[in-house]
Amino acid sequence: MWVYGTTSAPHLSSRHIQAWVIDSYLRGATGVVPWQTVNKDGKAMRRGDPLALFIYDGPEVIHHSMRLKAYRRAQQDVEYLELLRKRRGFTRRQIREFVARHVCLDGREPWSPVDSGERVYDKTSPEGFRRLREAAAKLIEGAR
Repeated sequence: MWVYGTTSAPHLSSRHIQAWVIDSYLRGATGVVPWQTVNKDGKAMRRGDPLALFIYDGPEVIHHSMRLKAYRRAQQDVEYLELLRKRRGFTRRQIREFVARHVCLDGREPWSPVDSGERVYDKTSPEGFRRLREAAAKLIEGAR
């Protein structure tokens, strides 16, 4: 299952992206598909564009946004969780409980008539994601 939705706005923390990806994984998704990811006119280099993960700024120049890097970080975190699940023989439920000890994924869905859906995770913290990665790494190493 893939989850389709909106990337969080540029003024929000990238941890919303990380939380969305991990939350989707914990609910059974094997991927997320962000709505519209390309800014073709380069204006996003001067003014934040909620859809711009890739920004074309000339015929051969493509910039990658910091939010794209948040997707990569989240993907790496999911790889850690999958490795942990397989090495330790954890169930999906055990992985959900493990994540809940480190990161609060209580999200809300503000209503919007124009977007494809967005969850906002106000209770996450960078420290929680760091603790999650460190705890997962220790358990993975211990499983060798």
